[in-house]
Amino acid sequence: MKKIKSISLGALVMLVALSLLVACGENSNNKAESSQKFEAPTRGAWIGNTWTSDYLGFSLTLPTAWVASSDADIAEALNISAETIEALGMMLPEYIPFLTDMMAVNYLTGAFVQISFERLNPLIAGATSEEYTELTAQTIEMLNGTAYRGLAPIQIGNYMWERLNTRVDLGDGTIMYGNHLFNVIDDLVRMIVISCPVGHSTGYDILNSID
Repeated sequence: MKKIKSISLGALVMLVALSLLVACGENSNNKAESSQKFEAPTRGAWIGNTWTSDYLGFSLTLPTAWVASSDADIAEALNISAETIEALGMMLPEYIPFLTDMMAVNYLTGAFVQISFERLNPLIAGATSEEYTELTAQTIEMLNGTAYRGLAPIQIGNYMWERLNTRVDLGDGTIMYGNHLFNVIDDLVRMIVISCPVGHSTGYDILNSID
């Protein structure tokens, strides 16, 4: 249970950082990317240890020692109820304050991967993927973390993703490295967060498992 709680804390730190971004973001007059037609997201599904999202256009097969999180596991990590996750899923076409599509963890190392959707706060409505990534970097730095910019965008599945690497001290002696990928179209943020404690590279084998 102690390992589970430590992994949950790492996930929550990343989520709090992104929540602060939405609350503290500045106004942007730029239009969101519109080269792709907006499509309301649908959650992916697990078959065995492979998660597939028709909406995002890719599959992810868990490497050895990784475990898929159930909605109950996700609810515990985020300190919300499983019913809330189900209700948010039903609201996908209309409004998404924040919804975790999937999560998986490596209990041996504390690494995790999380794929989520989020509506932009009106304060930063119209932000592009690049602008959102920069605001995330600024928020991480506000939390005394380090953000590594300048990574080239990458095509994964149906979308082009901006990338940001981070380093965050959780304050209990644990330092988490993060690999964040963002796509913003029509004020909907698609995000992939892969994080692992310093000294472990197992978080990044997830990227190699995407098909």
